[in-house]
Amino acid sequence: AQNYYIGLEDAADDLVIGVGSTLGTTSAIEIDSGARIGIGTAPNANYKATFGGAHTGGSNSYGLRVETAVTGVVDNNFAVASIKGTLVEAGSGTHANAVGLWLEPPTITGGSAALTNAATLKIDDAPSGTVTGANYALWVDAGVSRFDGNVGIGTTAPANALHINDASGPAQLRLDYGGAYTTIFATDTMYIQPGGTSRASFDSGGLTMINSDIDLNNQGSITNVGASGNDWT
Repeated sequence: AQNYYIGLEDAADDLVIGVGSTLGTTSAIEIDSGARIGIGTAPNANYKATFGGAHTGGSNSYGLRVETAVTGVVDNNFAVASIKGTLVEAGSGTHANAVGLWLEPPTITGGSAALTNAATLKIDDAPSGTVTGANYALWVDAGVSRFDGNVGIGTTAPANALHINDASGPAQLRLDYGGAYTTIFATDTMYIQPGGTSRASFDSGGLTMINSDIDLNNQGSITNVGASGNDWT
């Protein structure tokens, strides 16, 4: 049978729960005099709770996993996990950041295995509930969102601030306002389609107006007024 111990470690004045028959040999949980908790490691004065130590899992390895069944209360929200707290500023000096949830990139130690992808945050999919609205993989309810690096949609290597790729056809951007919309998409030519009808296109040689009452040449001069359906490059 496995032995466990619980006791007070005099040197650190910590309450310790561990594996084995001798206090302090393999610590599992430690609570210090400041009510700070260390799981798999000693408590850290900078953190309320610290998870540490080495771990090797089975099929998938997770340092921390939350897996519980939550039953909602009538007319209230419910979630698997919720993070909420109060951040109190210091009396002087400057705080560079005040953050509700801070994710630092993991340190990956290379080995003999091949690694396909790595991420600081991965959202596997949207939920599949029966809803009157929609199922979202990511929902930013309000406020300003900030992205300092390049953002890729449909691409793993965004080359610009916003890079859109569609493997099934031309990548499209749709702009809606008050029920009206304009679609912009590109192959080797960029097309602008208000209401789904092509009105203008651009290629490396200049501007092309399609189904318009005004035609422009590539110097910007008006060449036809009242003409409709004229395509030019």
